[in-house]
Amino acid sequence: MTRPVDPKKASNYIKKADEYMSVARHALKEGKNDSAASNAIHGTINALDALTTFYLGKRASGEHTDVLTLMKGIFDPNEYQDIQKQFYFPPKLEECIWISA
Repeated sequence: MTRPVDPKKASNYIKKADEYMSVARHALKEGKNDSAASNAIHGTINALDALTTFYLGKRASGEHTDVLTLMKGIFDPNEYQDIQKQFYFPPKLEECIWISA
């Protein structure tokens, strides 16, 4: 599922992404790995929202995998295939392997 967004708002998503990534880097330096990972994830989501907002005037608003469909409209097939290889989303949450310390 997607929703329309004014392409002029892409810079807002970049600012949020930068803020999340800054906090992630700081948390990592402090050894706060869970906080670093959470902030890096949110930073990545906002960076992808900036990309799709800028180029398509849309952003994903449902499943996290919806962004991959949007990215098909930005990249050529070879680039898209390379990007898709970097993501793995199990079909069901139960298939996730959780590692606890």
